[in-house]
Formats: sequence, C-alpha cells, structure tokens
Amino acid sequence: MAPQTALIDERFPTQPEVLLVDDDEVNLLLTALALRERGFRLIEADSGEKALELLRDHAPDIIVLDAMMPGLDGFATCRALRRMPSMENVPVLMLTGLDDDASITRAYQAGATDFFVKATQWSLLAGRLQYMLRASRTRIELERSKSKLARAQDLARMGSFDCAAPTATNVAACCCRPKRCGC
Repeated sequence: MAPQTALIDERFPTQPEVLLVDDDEVNLLLTALALRERGFRLIEADSGEKALELLRDHAPDIIVLDAMMPGLDGFATCRALRRMPSMENVPVLMLTGLDDDASITRAYQAGATDFFVKATQWSLLAGRLQYMLRASRTRIELERSKSKLARAQDLARMGSFDCAAPTATNVAACCCRPKRCGC
C-alpha cells in the first residue's frame, strides 16, 4: 500500500485510539494497516470476548466491530459493551459484509452508532471514523458545558440578592438583602 495522507483532525492533538475487532485475520491486518497509515492508533482483538476483556483496561475513542464472528458476534458484543461503565457513549462502527436492511436495523438496535459495509475504501472508512469522533467530542463538550452551566446556576441561586435601585438611604443595604420574592 502506498503511504496515505493522514486524515486526523488537526483540532485534536492526540491520535485517536481505535479498538478494531474482527475474527478474520486478513481483514484485521488490512484494516489495521490502512487505519494506521491514516494516523489512528490501534488496539486489535480477534473476537468479541477478547474485545470485552480489553475494554476492562482500555478506553478507546472509537470501536470498529465486525458483525459476524464465531462465539460472541458483533451484535452481542455491542450490547455487552453498552452495559459496561463508561462505554455507553463510545462511538461504535459496525463493520460487516452484510448490507441487508435487517442486519443494519439489528446493528442499530444492538447499540451501534453507525454501520459500514466492508470494502477496501479505506479513505471512506477513515473519513467516517473522523466524523464519528468529531460528533462524539462535540457531545462530550456539550455535556461539560451543561454541567458547568448547572453549577453556575446553582451558585447563582445561592448568592441571589434583591437589589433595589440605590438611593442615599438604602445604598448600604443594596445587594446585602437576600431575595424574598422567590424570583
């Protein structure tokens, strides 16, 4: 394979870590190589069971999961990882040769964020992963902002004071009297 231009978003300083799960050694090797060439760091697993084991010690930025595997298939693996602490919002791309409506619906019902039909369109796959990572980071930033806003609102309610327009007689009392009106 010829070296590829990295598709990593410059706004994010670290290489995204991808957990790549596929029971087919050739697909695992080719996909891993293509993603590494495009700037991703990879953790690889050859089964759903191995992926769940790795998730106990690793928190990848995104998971690429083959749907059809012996043992714990991708659908069951996705359902199981969604029940794990801190994995409920990690983007999961279900990667498979299946492209029928029932399989796509099953992937989304299992908790997949998106679905990608296996192909050698590595730039398209990397682009899809980048889009999913940007969406995930935006959601995380939104949650942080909501949390900060809630804390600020709590502090504002605790320190809310009733300020009448200052006059010569009430200037000392201005901003020193807690609100009593409840607004």
